[in-house]
Amino acid sequence: AREISKAIRRSLNALGLSVAEGDSNIISIVIGDADKTMRAGRLLNSQGILVGSIRPPTVPTGTSRLRISLKATLTLEDVERILAAFGQVAKEIL
Repeated sequence: AREISKAIRRSLNALGLSVAEGDSNIISIVIGDADKTMRAGRLLNSQGILVGSIRPPTVPTGTSRLRISLKATLTLEDVERILAAFGQVAKEIL
């Protein structure tokens, strides 16, 4: 599961997203703007990618983020779907 987490983090970074370093199954992607974070969360959720949209007052202004929790049972197809959905977010919202 840690190797999958590292690979997903690298791929999200390659999309230009600001991803917290680490190898845990919880990945934070800092978007910054609260409205963009909420729009990104809705887009991902509409595609079956469940993410938390974290914004002020939970985090400081300007550090709104998406948080995903990876399951150990992820398949290669799941990973590809997650990355494709985040690619759409990167193009359409950010």
